[in-house]
This record gives sequence, structure tokens and C-alpha cells, in this order.
Amino acid sequence: MPNAANRVTYVGFDIETLTPWEDGQTWRDIMPIGITCLGVVDDRDQGGPKCSRAEDGSTLDRMTRADLRECVRKLAVINDDPRWLLVTWNGMGFDWPIIAEESGMREECARLALESVDLMFQVVCFRGHRLGLWAAAEGMGVQGKPDGMNGMVGQEMWRRNEPGGRDKVLAYVRQDAKINADLARKIWDEGHLTFMTRKRFLMRMRVPEGRALTARECLELPEPGNSFEDRSDYVQWALDIAG
Repeated sequence: MPNAANRVTYVGFDIETLTPWEDGQTWRDIMPIGITCLGVVDDRDQGGPKCSRAEDGSTLDRMTRADLRECVRKLAVINDDPRWLLVTWNGMGFDWPIIAEESGMREECARLALESVDLMFQVVCFRGHRLGLWAAAEGMGVQGKPDGMNGMVGQEMWRRNEPGGRDKVLAYVRQDAKINADLARKIWDEGHLTFMTRKRFLMRMRVPEGRALTARECLELPEPGNSFEDRSDYVQWALDIAG
């Protein structure tokens, strides 16, 4: 498996989905959920969003399986190059299992999920609780999400397909991917993760080895004594497929 410590460029990855879920549901209850677009951007601001388009250039409601499979192949090229390291935020619990099902490339996506960095999963494994992307971005001084935008707003904008709406969603998924890459770079540079708490004070989390760990490396961390989250809820799907 590639060694994260030897990587020099972090590459953020993020998806946006089509179908909303009701209170009491999760995305697993409404599969196939549909992927509208995805973003792949590195910490040098190279890369961008991807969606499927008709022959006239208009955006399709959801990405085709052929386009998703091509994206997975490109992500595998990035993952297998020792100069790069893929980074997500809750990719283990959302992005990777969804693209695995939507693309049909379950084995490859499970492998990529375990060999890449999921910054939120690292928090779960080390501290035993979830953490929002905005709280981490604000704490680390990384430019966060555009005002008024989140995944649910993006879903609605994409479905309505009003003039300029889908362009805003594409810009949003690009920014989320960039945040992932920038956070991983800052963690590498500073050796810790600082996040903003709900009570509006900064808390610093020591990062083992002073870097972002791959998901498989996170599984080697001891279970925190006060854990509110079961790490297997995030990773078991990938272990069942890739071992």
C-alpha cells in the first residue's frame, strides 16, 4: 500500500448527490441515489468539477455509469502514484460507498477508500466523534463553503435546473474538494488539526505522526475510551469487499 508520509500533493475528492432523503432515513435507504457531479482538486488548485453532459453540452440530471467508471479509473491512477494522495471528508461513510454502487466498481472503490485519507474518519478513530467540515476549515484557517450553500441546497438547485443554478453546484463541489486538499496540507505543515467548537472556541487535536493518515492506518489507532461513534459503521463495507 502507498505510504502517505511520502506523498507531496494532496488531491481532494467530493461528490454531490441527486435524491434527498427524509428524516429518519440515510442515503442507504434510497439507493440508487444518483451522483450529479464530483470534484477533484489538488492543494495547488489544479483540477475541477465533472458532470455528465448531453451532445448539446447541457448537464444531465445524473452522471452516467460510463462517466463514473472513467472517473474511478482516473482516481485509481492518482492513488497509485506515490506523488499524490487522495483526500475526502467522510468519504468512507458517503462518497466512496456511493460511487462504488453507482459506478459498479465496488472492489476498486473499496480499495481506494482504504488507501486514501478520510479526514473525518481520522477524527472518529482518534477522538470518537464526528466533526463538520466547516468547523475544521474555520479552525485551520482554510476558506470554507460559500455562504448559503450545503449539500441539501445543492441538491435542490440541481433538480430545479434554473439558469446558473447548476454552475453554482459545480463551483460548490469544486470548493469542497479543494477544502479537503487544503486541510490535509495544513495538517501536514502544522502537525495538528484545530477546529471550531459549537461554543465558538478553538480546540486543537493532536495528529498521530503529524500527518493525515490513510483509512487503513486509522484502523490501527487504539479505540478512544469515550467514543460516541463506531468506526465499523464507516469502514465495514470496504473491509467486507477488499479485506
